[in-house]
Amino acid sequence: MRLLKIVSFSVAVLIFTVVFASVVAVPATAQSAQLALSVSNNNPAVGQSVTFTATLTSGTAALSGKSVTIYHYLNGDKYTDTTKTTGSDGKITLDQSFGSTGPRTYYATFSGDSSYPASTSNVLNVKVTGSQTTQLSLGANNPTPTVGQSVKFTTALTSGTTALSGKSVTIYHYLNGDKYTDTTKTTGSDGKITLDQSFGSTGPRTYYATFTGDDTYAASTSTVLTVNVGSSSKTTTTLSTNNPAPAVGQSVTFTATLTSGTAALSAKSVTIYHYLNGDKYTDTTKTTGSDGKITLDQSFGSTGPRTYYATFSGDSSSQPSTSGVLTVNVGSSSKTTTTLSTNNPAPAVGQSVTFTATLTSGTAASPPNPSPSTTTSMATSTPTPPRPPAPTARSP
Repeated sequence: MRLLKIVSFSVAVLIFTVVFASVVAVPATAQSAQLALSVSNNNPAVGQSVTFTATLTSGTAALSGKSVTIYHYLNGDKYTDTTKTTGSDGKITLDQSFGSTGPRTYYATFSGDSSYPASTSNVLNVKVTGSQTTQLSLGANNPTPTVGQSVKFTTALTSGTTALSGKSVTIYHYLNGDKYTDTTKTTGSDGKITLDQSFGSTGPRTYYATFTGDDTYAASTSTVLTVNVGSSSKTTTTLSTNNPAPAVGQSVTFTATLTSGTAALSAKSVTIYHYLNGDKYTDTTKTTGSDGKITLDQSFGSTGPRTYYATFSGDSSSQPSTSGVLTVNVGSSSKTTTTLSTNNPAPAVGQSVTFTATLTSGTAASPPNPSPSTTTSMATSTPTPPRPPAPTARSP
């Protein structure tokens, strides 16, 4: 009896093992399967149709005749959109439009068969926006900067003629096939965001701005903006003045010089500016001459120190540079008196007279000029008496 029970138990274990193995075993011939899901527009507006495409492959081989399902989640609920058999290219498609705004997460799935294991695609996020159209522009103040030169990018988001404020806009670019997100900011009252950026290497970049939309406004993306960053030569900007300590009302001349090595750079835009009491004042912007120079003549209405600079912002062939600081101390000017006198206001003809000019400031005499006085002789000629008339000849 005990032997019969042992035999019966062994037979039962063997049967369970065979049945379990037949259920869970993967055929030795099973191969890998990959399922990808894409969409023609992941920021559609309400009522706008988009196309989903699911692609089933095994390595590089498209898998045809396989059942694939596309489904999505909205507000936590799952919705099955379609189940189709893949074509010769391993694909199925789904055209769908939307009746309400909000995000959806989409998936495609293949449940597997005797030859290939199950596979599920990556998640695909779709954000359905409002239907009111928008326009997004992107510009740059210099599309051909040099390495190290700063460029300002500006986007403007509108709907018709209305600037859209409080909207999230992103600026991004591609370099050598890689995508880089530069900034995401909220538009101001003018519908704009800005980005200041400089570059560490040469080469073209393609820039875009994008707005993903919201419950009222549809998504939009700017046209491509290409920025070509070029190599450039190093420059030096210097600034000098003929008088670093002028008085109030006195004119001084500033000279800015732009060079590259020993070569003067002509036809370049150079700016001279200064700071007074913490405020910045732009004095002039001029184009350099053949000697690489610009000049500025300036006088001052008040005393105190000013710090002056000259700057070159760079271009496609020359790098930017800024001069060292030049400090100008404007002092107060003293009142002067000039007097003129002579040692003899009533000279006789031919008598020498000395004139003396004196320059003073208060009670102090100013330093003498090279010729403080002048001696002048006043001469005259003595009139010649008239000659008597010649005698008249008489006849005998």
